[in-house]
Amino acid sequence: MGLESPAPDALAIAVDTVQKRFAVIGANEILTAFQLYADGTLQVDSKFYARLNLKTLGEVLAAYIEHRREVAAAIIRSRDEAERIESETKAQAEKKAAYDAAFPAMLQGFAGQWGDIPPHWYESAIRLGLMPAPDAETKKAIWSRAKQLAATEAATEAGEHSNIFAYRHALRLLEDGVTIENKAISISKRLLIWQFFFETKNLDV
Repeated sequence: MGLESPAPDALAIAVDTVQKRFAVIGANEILTAFQLYADGTLQVDSKFYARLNLKTLGEVLAAYIEHRREVAAAIIRSRDEAERIESETKAQAEKKAAYDAAFPAMLQGFAGQWGDIPPHWYESAIRLGLMPAPDAETKKAIWSRAKQLAATEAATEAGEHSNIFAYRHALRLLEDGVTIENKAISISKRLLIWQFFFETKNLDV
């Protein structure tokens, strides 16, 4: 490392210091510590001018121990995070598999009206191959009906607000079409499920 040869007494003190105060550091790690110090990774107060200096030696090794501890902690955190993600992914996959297995029975046992159908059933039914994706003509017809129902539903909800400010806010949402658009999307999914699976019950929408 380009160090000047220390006096025998100084070297003996340095060796004794390392053995007693830094016993957790292996011999090969001392070189690593000074390499990290040289490239600026380790920051210490003292300066090292190619001469054995016990104060700088101690500071460098102490800084290295802290650095090693931080690296080890980061590795543990990364491992724990990976295990958490793996566990959550597995739990979600199991939950999805259980839902997929139960979904046909949920459809078969449904006894409500079209408005009681969860909108996500539409994606589930198509994904599981229980119904085909609707053609363009069907989508157009359902969307037209859904917009009418959404407009009626939104207007009814706006009229139910007793607070004038809430009422005005609801009216603004109606005017910009946000409420109706969102409602129509949800309603159209319900109607598509209703039409494919339950229309034979002859219950009018």
